[in-house]
Amino acid sequence: RSTLFPYTTLFRSVKFSILPEILGPMVCRYIAEVKNRDGKLTIKITSGALKSNLIMQKNVLIIKINEKIGSKFVRDIVFL
Repeated sequence: RSTLFPYTTLFRSVKFSILPEILGPMVCRYIAEVKNRDGKLTIKITSGALKSNLIMQKNVLIIKINEKIGSKFVRDIVFL
């Protein structure tokens, strides 16, 4: 159980602090759900146009998130 604590804390940091900082509050309004499993961040977006835009920026977002964390926590992002 103690090994999950840093992972859970890191994920909460990504979800509630890092994503809003990188994407901004306007974009975060369209995020319906965020999940992480084995380095794959799944983000459910409620706007098709925004989803298309974020897909094109996926690699940059992965780099920015990992730079904020200081490790390779996110290996891939899937937008639904």
